[in-house]
Amino acid sequence: MKVTALILSLLILGACSQNQNDRAREQAHQTAEQIKHDSRVAAQRAAADAAKASREVNRDLDKAREEARRALDTNPRPDEHRKDNPDNH
Repeated sequence: MKVTALILSLLILGACSQNQNDRAREQAHQTAEQIKHDSRVAAQRAAADAAKASREVNRDLDKAREEARRALDTNPRPDEHRKDNPDNH
């Protein structure tokens, strides 16, 4: 009788252990899938942020170019061929 009880106890423990292993595997799989999803979302957000930053930099660069053009157009350039230019002597 004791041997039978021991065998039944071991079978029950083995079944519980297998069930716990199955649950742990399923949880690990779900966690891995969630990490993959979160990584994809983070990569998409990073790409969108990078594109936005790039557009802002290009916009600022265009503004700086326009300001430089206006400054060059409004300020007369020194005439390098003037007679009083010391470099021409």
